[in-house]
This record gives sequence, C-alpha cells and structure tokens, in this order.
Amino acid sequence: MLSIREKKDICVRTFRHSRNVFHEALHYVIRGEYRFHVTDGADISYDLVYEENNAIYCEQNPAARELPAVVLPTYLTYNENDDETLHLEVFHLYTEFLFEEVNEYTVTVAGMLLEKTDKRITFADARAAWFFEPSDRLRIAPGEASGSTAKNASGQAESDGKRNIPDTTFLVCRERANLGGVLSGQDNIMSAEALFHNIFLWQWMTDLRPGDVRYACVSVLKTEGIGAIVDHFIRMQNYFAERNIRAYLMEGCTRYRDDMLRRLFRFDELPEDADETNTIFLYNFVPMRLSESFYRSDSDASMEMLNEQFVEQIDEYYDAVFGDQKVLGVLMRGTDYVNLKLGGIRRQATVPEMIPVIDRWMEEGGYEKIFLATEDADILNEMHACYGKKLVAISQKRYSVRDFGEGQYLSDVEKDKTEHDYEAEVEDTTVNYYYALVILSKCAAFIASGQCNGWDVVKSLNGGAFERTLRCGGVEQDR
Repeated sequence: MLSIREKKDICVRTFRHSRNVFHEALHYVIRGEYRFHVTDGADISYDLVYEENNAIYCEQNPAARELPAVVLPTYLTYNENDDETLHLEVFHLYTEFLFEEVNEYTVTVAGMLLEKTDKRITFADARAAWFFEPSDRLRIAPGEASGSTAKNASGQAESDGKRNIPDTTFLVCRERANLGGVLSGQDNIMSAEALFHNIFLWQWMTDLRPGDVRYACVSVLKTEGIGAIVDHFIRMQNYFAERNIRAYLMEGCTRYRDDMLRRLFRFDELPEDADETNTIFLYNFVPMRLSESFYRSDSDASMEMLNEQFVEQIDEYYDAVFGDQKVLGVLMRGTDYVNLKLGGIRRQATVPEMIPVIDRWMEEGGYEKIFLATEDADILNEMHACYGKKLVAISQKRYSVRDFGEGQYLSDVEKDKTEHDYEAEVEDTTVNYYYALVILSKCAAFIASGQCNGWDVVKSLNGGAFERTLRCGGVEQDR
C-alpha cells in the first residue's frame, strides 16, 4: 500500500499529482523504488511511501512470520474498473462509509463508491480534498471521531475496544491490519488494506475471466489438522459454487495421504480436462482465509461428505457401546492449543474449569454416560480419575503438553519418528479423530472446552438436534 507522507528533501522520482498517481508509482515499485515525490506544481506537495501489505500484517501479528506463505498480497497491479472481477458485496450492506485516513486504498475505494454507488462518504482527513471534486455525497471533516469506544454502565471503556458505530455505517479505520468482519467480531469496521483485499480477491487469485473458470484446485497448509481441512474445504466449495465453479482439494497438499482421505471423505479427484485455461490453482490458501467472502461461506458439514462405509462402522460402534443410554458429549483440546498459548475464543478451559459444568449438566439432563474426545493424555487421566466408568473414550495415541517444544504444533510432534511410523500414526489419529467427532454429534448434548474446528464440525454434523450445547474457554456460548 502507498501511504501519503510529508515530503523529504531526497532525490527520488517525481510524479504529477492526479487520482492515477498510485498506479503510476506502483509501476516503479515493481522495479524496486519505494518513495516518490508528488506535486501539482502549486499548492499540493507530498511523498508516496510504499509499505508491503504482508509486512504491515506481520508487524501486528508476529506469529504470521512463521507461515510459509504471504498472508496479505501486495496488489502491485489491479483494475478498479473491472466490475466483473470485484467483490462489491460490502458496498450494498451500508449507506455511509467513513474513512479515517487518506492513502492509496482509501482513495481508490472511495472513488469506486462515488462512481458505482449512491453511498455517502465522509473523510476525517483534509487531504481527501486533493483527490476528489466537490460532491453532495462527499463530506470532509478533519479530525472527526469515527465512532467512540463503547462504554459500560459505569462509563468506563469496554475491554474489547469496540466502537459505537451505527449499523448502517462502515468504518475504514486508521489502525493497521484490522481484518474486521467475522474475524474481529465487529462487522462494520476494517482497515484499508483488509478492505482492499476483500474487494480485489478475485484479481489476486487469477487472471482468468470468471466466465472461463470451471474448476478451482485448492491447497491448504501442511500444519492443518483434519478438522481444519474439512472446514476450509467446505467453505471453499460453497464460495466457488456461488460462482458455478467446482472446487477440489489439491493432491499431496496435506500431511495426510490422499488415499486415506478418500477412504474417509468424498473428496473427488480433479477432472482430466482441468488446466491453466479453465482452472484456478490456489497454492497459497492463506489470503483466502482472511477474506469475508470465505468466512461468510457456509461451513456446515454433513454426513453426506463422509464415506458411507465409514459412517456404518461408527454407527455400529455407537450402538454397541451406548445402546439407548443418554450420553453427554465432551470435546477437550489440549496439547498444541495449550502449548501455543492461544487466546480469545480459542483459549481452552481446563479440566478443573470444566468439571463443575459437566456435573451440573449430568444432573440437570439425566445423562448416563460421558463420551470424551481429546488428544491430550493428561486431560484423559484427569477426567477418568473424576468420572471412572461413566467415562468412555476412543483408544488412540495421545500426547502431553510436556511433549512439545516452544511454538510446536501437534503435527510437529507427530513427525518426530520414522516415516513409516509417522504415516501409520497420522492415519490412526485421523480415523479416531473423525470417529470421535461423529460420535459426539450423535450424543444428546455437547460441551467443548473452547473454539476449535471440532466444535464447528460436531454442531454441523448434528444438524441442530442437540438438547444443549456449550463452548467454554475464552467465550461461552450456551444454547
């Protein structure tokens, strides 16, 4: 993104001021130039300074530096006039847009709003007058507060820092790397680079025209567990299905063998006629995960996505173990969730925090058994010590937090063995994991220790039939 800064007395390329100056400067950013003078020959004089989007994001989210891919694309070339390839959905949801700062992205997006919609626009930055002709839909109010921080009954600012912004207004904030939307919990606020990414997502993915694309072949990160893979793939299928495109999982992109995945799930192979002329090959999936279009796509899993024979095996297991007994399903994540010190809704409740809730539910609901799904050996031991024969858990390889080095994922610990043992263990863990999720979905009620992909998958497979559900940890959701 090109930011507008005070002019420095240095020798750099100079451009004539215009709305098109950003495209002109990007032409030379590609060649390695990062600062430019701009003037209209009279009153307007400033510098454009290029900041890489991915660096902006990683500065605010240091853990992203460990990812083997760019998180936010650079967008060195783009076409704001190619409506067919633009995601303009956000424009239709609000009547007014507030921009806190003038930069390449806010000028571009505001220009699109003025030309393509009837929306009202307010800039809290006087420099907006350099780029736009007067309009009855454009208001420039320097220094105007764009939504005060929400306060509680005592008049103190809420700890979540959310702003009081009308539901009909969208705020493009000065704050960097605010992904906004479903990823922040406040739908109508987002930073400039995040909004720009959402609008120009298609142009990042491919140079193909939307009408020419028949297939999408999608990769995921090797660190992703099976729950995340399924969740992401379902969202991807639905995102592309809205555009009459069929999505496929790229062969060899996960830490699981392709033949094993197809034994468990109905993952079709990419058609033989798929090639660069009709297919989007998405090798870097990470930017897609940061888009509203992706996260607003339906991720509900169903039994139909599972291999029919696999489902029959699980049904036989459940009937043999539980019969007609009333079962409370409990999902507790530990290992890498604890080791990585995940916060927010991904913080997992501990066994001592969960036991009072489980005891209360057992009494209130009259549940006769507890089915526990966990990959953590310490959690299983603590729960078994408390509930004894009331507790049922699938036999599988489990780990302790003590097995992990700093910053390690579960996939890193699994790899610490011979290739044959690793493949055998991953397959065993995966089969048992999905066994457990499906069994949880068949229980009468469901509690999870915190947000994880398993929470979403289990609720989707259940189809809303649970008597009660509860997500503990960082944020409780009780039904």
